[in-house]
Amino acid sequence: SSKIIIGASVGIPACILCITRRLYTLTAVQAVSITRHDKQRIVLVDLIIAVVIPAIIMILHYVVQGHRFDVLGQVGCYPIVHNSLPAYFLYFMWPLVFGVISFVYSGLTLRFFWLRRAQ
Repeated sequence: SSKIIIGASVGIPACILCITRRLYTLTAVQAVSITRHDKQRIVLVDLIIAVVIPAIIMILHYVVQGHRFDVLGQVGCYPIVHNSLPAYFLYFMWPLVFGVISFVYSGLTLRFFWLRRAQ
C-alpha cells in the first residue's frame, strides 16, 4: 500500500495535467477534424504522463527510501522518503512540476475561452 500512496501522490497531479492539456488542445484547435493518428498520439501522450511517469517514480522511490515504510496508528503503512538531495529530484519535485505546467495550461485555456467569447 505504501507504493500505491507514492503513485497516487504523483499520479493525481499528472492526471490533472492531462485534463488541462486536453482542455487546452480543445480550445486552441483551429481545425475541425482530428485524424486517427492524432487521436492515437494524444492518448499515448496522456498514458505516458498519467501512468508511466508515476510508475517510474514508484520504482525510483527505492533509491531514496530510508526504510520501506512506517506503521502509523489509524493510517497503516506510510511510505518514508529520506530527506536528501536526490529525493528532491527523484520524488518531491514531480507534483510541483505537474502543478506548474497545469497552471500554465489553465491560463492559456482561459485566454482562448475569452478570445472565443469575444469573437
